[in-house]
Amino acid sequence: MNKKNIIIVIIISILLILIGFITYNYITSSRSVIFTSSYSDTKIEFTDKNNKKTIVDLNQKTSLKIGSYTAIYTNKDLDQNTFTISILKNTSKIELNPGYNEVILNTKLKEQNSQIKQTIKSLFVSKNYSITSEKIYHQGEWFSGILRVYQIDTFSRAGSSNPDNHDDYYIVLKKDSSDNNWKLIGGPNLILTTVDNPSIPLYILNNINPSN
Repeated sequence: MNKKNIIIVIIISILLILIGFITYNYITSSRSVIFTSSYSDTKIEFTDKNNKKTIVDLNQKTSLKIGSYTAIYTNKDLDQNTFTISILKNTSKIELNPGYNEVILNTKLKEQNSQIKQTIKSLFVSKNYSITSEKIYHQGEWFSGILRVYQIDTFSRAGSSNPDNHDDYYIVLKKDSSDNNWKLIGGPNLILTTVDNPSIPLYILNNINPSN
C-alpha cells in the first residue's frame, strides 16, 4: 500500500470514528418521548435553553434532548401559565394533566354553585354558617371554600357582624366521576395539611393554606 492510500485510509477511519461519536452522543443525549393527556386534543409548545421552540403532538414519539424545557399549552381554553418539563435519561412517557383557564373555571363555579351548596347543606346540620372564598380548580372537579361558622352569643346581640363570633374552617369537595355528585374530601378544619390530606392536590392546599 502506497503512501497515498494509507493517508486515504487514515482519513476515512477518522471520519468514521467522528460520525460514530456524533451519532452516539446524539443518541445518549436525546430521548424518544410519547406525550399523553387527560384533556383531548392537547396542544403544547416547548422552548429550550437556546429559545428553540418545538410543537409536541400527543401519542406520537418526539425526540427531545435531555434537559429542562419551558412549556405552555396553546389551547386557549387551558391554563396559560408556563411550566417546566424535564427530560431525563429514563424518560419515555409523560402524562399531561392540564386545567382550564380562570374564565372557564369561574363559569363552571356558577354552573355548579347550587349543587355544591346543596351538598354542603346536607353535610352540616347547623344553619349558623355561610360559605366564602369559593373556588373551582383543574377541569372543574375540585372545589374549596371557607365554612364560616358563627358562634352567636344571644345575650351580647353582637350577631354575625362581630369577628369574634365566628370561626373559619376550610373544606374541599371533589366531584365523583362515577355519579357526578360532590363529596367531601377534606375538612372542615382550621388548616388542611398535606400529611392529613394526601389525596388533595398540593396546589389546592397551597392556595387555601399559603403557609402550608
